[in-house]
Amino acid sequence: KMSNQFNPQPIQSSQILSVLKYDILSHLPINLTLKILNYLNLKDIYHCMMVCQSWNKIIDSPINIEAINSSEIEFVKNCPNNFYKRIYRRHFLLKYNWQHGKCQKISFLVPKKYFITSLQVGEERIIPSFGDASINVYDAKTGQLVRKLEGHTGNVWQLQYWNNTLVSGSGDSTIRIWDVEEGCCTHVFYGHTDTIRCLIILIPTENPVTHRIEPCFPIVVSGSRDTTLRVWDLPDVKKDPPYDSDDDDSHNPYFLRLLKGHTAPIGVIAGSGNVLVSGGHDGTVRVWNVSTGNNTFVLRGHRSRVNNVDYSPELQKAVSSSVNCDVRVWSTITGECLFNLNSHSRVVGSLKIFPNYIISGAADSTLRIWSPQTGQCLSVLSGHQGPISCFHHDPKLNIIVSGANVEDTDGIKLWEL
Repeated sequence: KMSNQFNPQPIQSSQILSVLKYDILSHLPINLTLKILNYLNLKDIYHCMMVCQSWNKIIDSPINIEAINSSEIEFVKNCPNNFYKRIYRRHFLLKYNWQHGKCQKISFLVPKKYFITSLQVGEERIIPSFGDASINVYDAKTGQLVRKLEGHTGNVWQLQYWNNTLVSGSGDSTIRIWDVEEGCCTHVFYGHTDTIRCLIILIPTENPVTHRIEPCFPIVVSGSRDTTLRVWDLPDVKKDPPYDSDDDDSHNPYFLRLLKGHTAPIGVIAGSGNVLVSGGHDGTVRVWNVSTGNNTFVLRGHRSRVNNVDYSPELQKAVSSSVNCDVRVWSTITGECLFNLNSHSRVVGSLKIFPNYIISGAADSTLRIWSPQTGQCLSVLSGHQGPISCFHHDPKLNIIVSGANVEDTDGIKLWEL
């Protein structure tokens, strides 16, 4: 009956305009206002602050901004007031300066007779190895040499840096653990019988599939030309007593297990949690459980030595490439080869897998973006004039920084996906 009596009248444009002139956000209860603002990202919130004074007053409060979009601002909640605006400004200026060539160059001298074999970058330190027996530590802000780490008797080929701990692998077949702050070697591990060509530090992290913390404690995995992998407990350089003994494995409290299976030198490893992926000169890729030492799968298909591997714990997939331009995507659950990505015309020098992309950089001067779900090539990034030697992808900023082996100023490029 009520519906029969209802006779809607045409809404006049003047009525709409009067509603739009009313500042609803300022007149709502503060809890409801913050609930609405919580749907906005940090950039949109910043724009809302510039609409009017009342909106600026609502948002520009340390208490309110912590309630708004708390997932993004969680990491700065203990910082000074309005720090979130400085973060947005910093990201904007960083992107602008890269795009317009307004970046400050900080460099350090490299001995001409050497080349960089490994490079680790932290917020305060830049640590390269130059193919000799020493390791240089530079100040990241000034480029000045802070200290030189000496102790290896063979060329240093691999470095891994985490917090204040540096792990190095050398041609003298030893692994050394360094306290970077003090500039001293605290532990020396023996066991390998040939050059150490790859290292990785696995830090306890939550498995994105099982939600378990893996591994139980920080470990180091080393791969060598002696065809073996060794798993070590990572010492605490501040708390654990020094160790330097060439006794057998049974007397080393930090040695955990030996992984055998490859029949030729091991050149590359990658992993996360309890999953380790290794690639060898025997053309095989192997998947290991580092907590048990089990060789889960032997992945065959490459026709020459494997020069790149990477692993995605979110996708439970691995990627690998060989020196004959062959790129393959594998399931670490079934051991199946999912895709064969054969579009590069020359050897692939860098290869990474992320939840949304697979990125490959090759000596044919191109970067290629692939879908990890379908294996389809999504984009070809051309512009370099020489072989691409390295790249870094930041999923949060959705950009790629790539470097090529050229002698002119066109060696580094910034790409936005």
